Amino acid sequence: MSKNRYTLYEPTKKSIERMKEVQFYFFLQAFLFKYNADNQYIVGLIEDLALLFDCKPHIINTIITHFKSPAYRPDKQEIAVVGFLLGIPIRETTKIHRMGNDTYYKLIKQYINQNQPDLQARLSTEYRRELYKFLTNAEIMFGNVSYALKGMNAYDEFEL
Repeated sequence: MSKNRYTLYEPTKKSIERMKEVQFYFFLQAFLFKYNADNQYIVGLIEDLALLFDCKPHIINTIITHFKSPAYRPDKQEIAVVGFLLGIPIRETTKIHRMGNDTYYKLIKQYINQNQPDLQARLSTEYRRELYKFLTNAEIMFGNVSYALKGMNAYDEFEL
């Protein structure tokens, strides 16, 4: 099934608050998926990035800890819906979050059938403020350097 078969409403401000939380969860999970699920070095790196971004690292660390709890961690439907709304490729979403394509589309369809309720933020305003600052700076930083890393292995045969 193609993504274009489904149309979701424009997210409300309330939903966007939760989407930012889930987006940070995606950011965190992408690192942990790539470099080992319980890697404390990744948490340390994210804390260092928080310092670099002038965020409060203890708050970012608390958010990371919160995401280990089902009360804060996004459920599968939130993962599918937010991934869909953010335009994250289905392959990436299903691989990192361990769900099949059929499940992904089933969850999108269920969300549509539920009249697309607002997603509910679970973090306090203070925590969300730090999270938004972190995400904004991470997007700027990684967006500004990622182009420079593309194609780096194109000339690997020419070792120095």
